[in-house]
Amino acid sequence: MLRFHNISSFPVLILFAIFVRASFASEPSAKPDLAQLRNIISKTQEKLAKKMATWMMVYELPSGIEVHVNVYSAPNLMRYEMFGSARGEKGKWIDIISRDGAWFVFNGKEAGKYRPYEAPTEIPVVYLFLQRANPSFVDMDLCRCAFCRCKQC
Repeated sequence: MLRFHNISSFPVLILFAIFVRASFASEPSAKPDLAQLRNIISKTQEKLAKKMATWMMVYELPSGIEVHVNVYSAPNLMRYEMFGSARGEKGKWIDIISRDGAWFVFNGKEAGKYRPYEAPTEIPVVYLFLQRANPSFVDMDLCRCAFCRCKQC
């Protein structure tokens, strides 16, 4: 299960809502407005490039563990704080500041400067959750067949 908390960049939420609407449309023939989708994507990218935004992702794993990723995005840096919680206990896994092509990482025991995705971690899935916490944008021409599944392309 995925929950959104503290989203200060409203267009990200709108983008998510459009994809949910497109995925679970009650009418089989309902298609998203691709021009509106492109416009929202463009505005969100522009805002993230110029302004600070924060959001928190919570992943609930089948084992009962919750993974919390706090993301702080500014034009020239990103900060990630990752926590795990199980049975009411919460522990910080890693703290990463990404700036100028380098990561400044504190993993609970030591701090250091690393290239992206090369910092030592005790929990290998840390990088998977970090990647999933970042917004993804489609910047290629959207194919209508991807939404209607007509397979004519």
